[in-house]
Amino acid sequence: MERMRGTVLVRSVRRWIVLLLAMLLLLSLLRQSLLIRRIWFDGENSVDESESLFALTRLRTGAALYLDYSQPPHVITCYMPLFYWATEWTTRTARSWWQMVVQARWNVYACWVGIGVVIFASARQARCQWPAALLAALLWGSSELGQEWANSLRPDAAALFFSLMALWVYERRRTGAHLALSVLLLAGAALYKHTVLAPLIIILWEELADHHYLRAVAALAAWGGTMAIVAISAQSVTGGLFSLNVYTSLAVAQSGSWPWVLLVTCLALGAAALWGAALACVSIPQRRGVTLWKRYFVISLLLAFARSRIFGAWTNHYLEPFAAGCVLTGVLVQDLLARSPEEAVHWACLCWLMAAVGITSTLLIYQAPEVIRSEVDHEDRQWKWFVSLIGRFDGPVLSEDGYVTVRSGRIPYMVDANKFAHLQSDKKFDDTRLLHMIETGGFAAIVTRVAIDANLRPTWAFPPRWLAPMRRRYRLAATCPVAERDATFYVYLPEEGR
Repeated sequence: MERMRGTVLVRSVRRWIVLLLAMLLLLSLLRQSLLIRRIWFDGENSVDESESLFALTRLRTGAALYLDYSQPPHVITCYMPLFYWATEWTTRTARSWWQMVVQARWNVYACWVGIGVVIFASARQARCQWPAALLAALLWGSSELGQEWANSLRPDAAALFFSLMALWVYERRRTGAHLALSVLLLAGAALYKHTVLAPLIIILWEELADHHYLRAVAALAAWGGTMAIVAISAQSVTGGLFSLNVYTSLAVAQSGSWPWVLLVTCLALGAAALWGAALACVSIPQRRGVTLWKRYFVISLLLAFARSRIFGAWTNHYLEPFAAGCVLTGVLVQDLLARSPEEAVHWACLCWLMAAVGITSTLLIYQAPEVIRSEVDHEDRQWKWFVSLIGRFDGPVLSEDGYVTVRSGRIPYMVDANKFAHLQSDKKFDDTRLLHMIETGGFAAIVTRVAIDANLRPTWAFPPRWLAPMRRRYRLAATCPVAERDATFYVYLPEEGR
């Protein structure tokens, strides 16, 4: 009787897993179709994409990559040079600025899909059968966590792809050659985004645990030497502007409560994978192929929490633990099929499985209609008219929306006003010249997303310190509704005689 009950329970678990796989596959297809359509969206796909687009534009025209952001144009080029150089090289066939944007976004999306492939391969490497490995990859493709980084000109996807590839290569066969290739991939990841540290820590940890002390020292020296050579060279060539740009963004902090808010947000958005990984860490015994991913999950989660104090931190900081969590969740599902139903941990895993099915079905019910309805308007007539209007002004334009000025073909005066407002409050940016230009009517136009006399303004808008002289010196000249984007732009011109 007990044996029969156990057989029935195993069959029931398999049905739940098949149901979860089917729902994840459907949700993944819906999300990927939306991501692909958004590649052609004429606007920012992430909050600071305009900074990267302006940097790429400068490279294409032969201008300097890293600028002195204390002088106009006020823009911070906050990533490592390989990200910009590689993107510029892969978009050289583009015949127009817009073709360049689309090609660059396709490159990012290819890396995003590649991450899913590496997650599948890593789960198989951890002794998962293909259904469990496929479930791990679909968790990545279906989750809402970090979707805006999949088709936006940012280095997150490429850096994570190189990092996961490095761990997969290292775990495939821990020889000196595989270690060297892993270190090379990790150097590439860090030359895209300099905050990538967790995979290197994990590989060094594994080397030390295997008593390969000389190899660990050599790996660290090779990685550190590469980074030092690039940093010193870039610092020398740019006259100190490299460190001013790349490390300035790390020196601006947010409120102490923000890391906790972001952690709770990510635990909710990536609940199935992150909570599944946590359960895998405590329920699955240590073994080769799994221990590395456990350590990677924990270390990357701790580093993500620590880095989220940096100004501008969002869900992209949790992409590493989420990817590791997808692999571990695949291992958890595989382990669930192999465990005896009498084990207490089996019931804990079964509760997770039922919760994951519930979460995924809820997402399908509430988000699938929204994803199906959402379309990118390729005509976008109102938007195109507004962009052409901004391009016709004779003189500098100050805009809350940095993409507007970059898209219009102008050299923007300031790309991310919100970031520079925070730099000013931290006394890392002197806005005296900016205030003088506002007070004297030095801007040909000022463009806002919210009226400057509105009582309630979002935190990303112009700060009160800039609004006061705007209200005195500028008048509303045009209200430009863009129905396709559910947005309204307000254009202010300087008042004559003031």
